[in-house]
Amino acid sequence: MVIIDSASPRFVAPKDVGATLDAEDDEDDDDDEDGDNNNNNTTKQAGEEGVMRQVLRAVQVRIKYEESDAFPALGTKRMLEYLKSHNWCISRCDVPMIAKKLKLDHNIPLFKYYYTKLVVWMPHLQFGHMPCCINCKDNNKVGVPGYPSHPGRMVVDLKENYFIMGCRYKCNQCKKDKERLNAIAKAAAATAAAATAGADVEVEVTKINLQYTFIGWDSRVLPRIPRLFNETSRC
Repeated sequence: MVIIDSASPRFVAPKDVGATLDAEDDEDDDDDEDGDNNNNNTTKQAGEEGVMRQVLRAVQVRIKYEESDAFPALGTKRMLEYLKSHNWCISRCDVPMIAKKLKLDHNIPLFKYYYTKLVVWMPHLQFGHMPCCINCKDNNKVGVPGYPSHPGRMVVDLKENYFIMGCRYKCNQCKKDKERLNAIAKAAAATAAAATAGADVEVEVTKINLQYTFIGWDSRVLPRIPRLFNETSRC
């Protein structure tokens, strides 16, 4: 865009303006392998995060707890029950109620202007089966090892911005295959190094690039969830 400065009649190119969003600038760890990067999330101080991100993290921690073996057998999974009855979506008007139930200190009236919609995308809970692995295209050995370190990603829509929350899946079969292939590569390199001992030859081991973890909204996963296209989720 070019504007005219009224003080002096000349064309001026305005500086770029960036929107201040309630989103972190951390590296995308959606495809991190192994481990639950959310282990230290609960140790973060509330003052380090934005208002809505505090809600996201609290919801993520609650879902994780209700899915864990530590949850009482006779306990009521209130968060999961709420999500199932609301098309796996927390509307903007329900966020204050959710924040209160999660015991967040959001008593400041202005906080309501920072609330946005939250969509939860966890296919194994919503459709009753694990998503297919992005590599082997099978779901027999797929499990949920943990959650990303970020509580949610912002979606910039035409009419509104909202957040989407998911979990990380891991294909144990592809993990074993990767470990096996890496072992074969190392053994082959060791054999080659022994055969060329004394010669001026450098043996290099190429790491097997076989991804076995993925996030639920990976574009390679969605086409293999046919029921997705028959669902009408409105929030």
